[in-house]
Amino acid sequence: MTELTRRAFTASALALGTTTLAAPLIAQNRVSLRVASFSAGVMNEFVIQPWIERVVADSEGTLDYQFFPGGVLGRNPGEQLKLIQDGVADIAFTVPDFTPGDLPSWSVYGMPNLFRNAAEGALTLRRAFDAGLLEQPEGVEMIAILGSAPNRIHSARPIASLDDLAGLRIQAGNRLQLEGIARLGASPVAEVRGPEAAEAISRGTIDAATMDYAATRSFRVGEVTRHHLDLPMGGLSLAFPINSNTWNSLPDAARAAFQKHSFEAFSRSAGETLDAADTRIRAEQLALPDANAMEITEAVRDDFAARLGDIETVWIDGNPGRQATYDGVLQILNEIRAG
Repeated sequence: MTELTRRAFTASALALGTTTLAAPLIAQNRVSLRVASFSAGVMNEFVIQPWIERVVADSEGTLDYQFFPGGVLGRNPGEQLKLIQDGVADIAFTVPDFTPGDLPSWSVYGMPNLFRNAAEGALTLRRAFDAGLLEQPEGVEMIAILGSAPNRIHSARPIASLDDLAGLRIQAGNRLQLEGIARLGASPVAEVRGPEAAEAISRGTIDAATMDYAATRSFRVGEVTRHHLDLPMGGLSLAFPINSNTWNSLPDAARAAFQKHSFEAFSRSAGETLDAADTRIRAEQLALPDANAMEITEAVRDDFAARLGDIETVWIDGNPGRQATYDGVLQILNEIRAG
């Protein structure tokens, strides 16, 4: 072997050794995130897992994750934020409305006739949070914020006009929806939860339920209702916080991947995803025998708004700080709609 050949062989061996050593080193430094969801439905399949997988794919090998759906790490929806704060999960599907003592201002998303779709709602919530209008919970970073598609009224009884709501017993999930149902002339029912609504309708305990179309499939409400009123009855704010210690310890490439796919980017893409799912599931519901949706004209929209009146005062009443929150949210929403 000539001296030139020996040098080339040595350089190749050193390069091979460096590459061989680098692979286990990257593996040792890879962070595995524990991602929790109390849900077993659309949110997991269409939002959470695709988002995390995009982040992992762009993390330059610094991330992987374990997914725990269906409440494996904790079934109580009201305790998901605590799972993150306590370090049981790194990221969890959290519904601020279910932890009102910690995040009361987030309930603005439940206001009927405020948000037309999840896309504008999600972006409004993101910008409202960034502007300091919504509470920042301790021990977490709010890297991903979303809002559900608007809840609609799904009834076992025909609805040909808003007058047909008179006397109907309608399930609702929050104070603003209950007030809205009452102002529409129906009888609001708070005691029946979403997962119990299908059975309650079948038994005749209630006549209708208030939820988005994805929930009608998850909770089987679409199997027992055939009449749908597609007016926006508010919804749920949603969030996917990450434990602050986890966030601060992430490698630079991992944080960059989250920056690329989270924050406003997440709100935009996830909102559009939920709206698409809502449209698709609505079409499936309306394809069922004898199913129908009341025609929503401008006159109907105006009548709906007039019946609801100043419903925002119910949310603001007794809490002066909420007036500034509502005004700020409305300004952000109008700016988004103006383009």
